[in-house]
Parts: sequence; structure tokens; C-alpha cells
Amino acid sequence: SHLKGKAVTGAHTVNDGSLEIVEVTVNDDSPVIGHTLRDIAESGKFLVLMMQKHGDDEYIIPIGSTIMESGDEVVMITTAEANGHVLKKFGNID
Repeated sequence: SHLKGKAVTGAHTVNDGSLEIVEVTVNDDSPVIGHTLRDIAESGKFLVLMMQKHGDDEYIIPIGSTIMESGDEVVMITTAEANGHVLKKFGNID
């Protein structure tokens, strides 16, 4: 992936580059902190596939009422056009 930054822990390009599966850590100054997935959803731009809540050992499939917290590990799929915008929501990218 062309996306690099402290919060991006992994990225995989799929569908000839039109989609990316990205792992990101929600950082301390992310605008998503304290909001539910329902509140931050942007239809057609990203979908959270699974996440590991900060301090937990296992990944979960989150629901709309899941609240985002600093340190959460999030695995999502994004469109190539929206991935920079989406990653800025969850953590800083360089």
C-alpha cells in the first residue's frame, strides 16, 4: 500500500487496487473516539470488518453501537478513493 503512518499496521490491496483492507490503531487524537460505528459510518467509503478493543485479547465483529476508543485495533475495507480520508478519521497518517 502507498499509505504509511504510525497508525497503519497493515494494508492489502484487492480487486485490482480499487479496494484496500487496512489495519489501523485508533490513536489518542482521532476524531472517532467516543463515537459509535453508526455515528461515524460513511456508506460506500468503508466497512469495519473486525476489531480488537483496547486491552482485549480477541477480535470481535462490531455492531453499530460499538464505541470507538483510543488503542482499538480496527480492520476495515475502504475504497481506493476514500482510504486517505477514512484513515485520517481513525489515526494520523504521514
